[in-house]
Amino acid sequence: MKKLEEVYNIIFHTEIIKGSRLLFYFLFSASYISHIFLRKLPWLGKAIKYLFSPFPENKFIIKNKIGIFVVKPFNDSITISSEYFEGRLIPWLEISKNKETFLDLGANIGRYTILAHAKGYQKSISVEANPYTYALLKENINLNNIGNSAILKQLAVGDAERDVEFETNSNHLGGGRIVGIDSNNPGWDMKNVVHMNTGDHIIRECGISPNKISFVKIDVEGFEYEALSGMTEILEMMQKGCCIMLEISDRKDKEVKQLLATNHFILQQEIESNYLFIKA
Repeated sequence: MKKLEEVYNIIFHTEIIKGSRLLFYFLFSASYISHIFLRKLPWLGKAIKYLFSPFPENKFIIKNKIGIFVVKPFNDSITISSEYFEGRLIPWLEISKNKETFLDLGANIGRYTILAHAKGYQKSISVEANPYTYALLKENINLNNIGNSAILKQLAVGDAERDVEFETNSNHLGGGRIVGIDSNNPGWDMKNVVHMNTGDHIIRECGISPNKISFVKIDVEGFEYEALSGMTEILEMMQKGCCIMLEISDRKDKEVKQLLATNHFILQQEIESNYLFIKA
């Protein structure tokens, strides 16, 4: 019942800046139904999605309590942009002792980057590997008028510089991952070759010193250890009281926590698979 209430609020309590409100109701209601079936009965969910494929691709611009976003039906862009999505994690952005630079690794459509600027961070670096999601990220940053202080990079983040095969799920914008991390997931339906580099290299290229990184958010779908392994300078030079927020998968979870502990990061809070560490 709570989930249905959230869906109702997301769909009907959203300001539509661009696009037909009636078509918005119709397509996103159909999207929600198809996603239910994609989880329970994948063949039926795909059939529902196929039925709506003759419709021209519709893009809506919406406004809610988080910010202004481009959303499209039959993916999770409207869910990711809503105030309910990971709502309990939002207060974590206020904990860092300073608010110089926000580093968003696995930025998705820009939700946390936009929130960070609203919370007072002066600059941001947002890194997203999925080319389709990255296009939405760019639009959202511009719509929220933070382009002058936000740097965007279309890259994968890891422990070295190289090209990698990256698989994505057209229904789940944040579900992209390096091929081989979880080969048993049947949801991946697209593959691209993307360039990967280390967090240390990325911030140097952006002209940002590691000691100016105030908050790091990492959501890289099982590649957390490799991403952190490429952040030697950042982990060492981040100031006391600064934060790292990350979603940790079961893969190498002990190694991730040990690496952070070695660099004097103490676990502050845990909500489901999301963790907040503070530099001691």
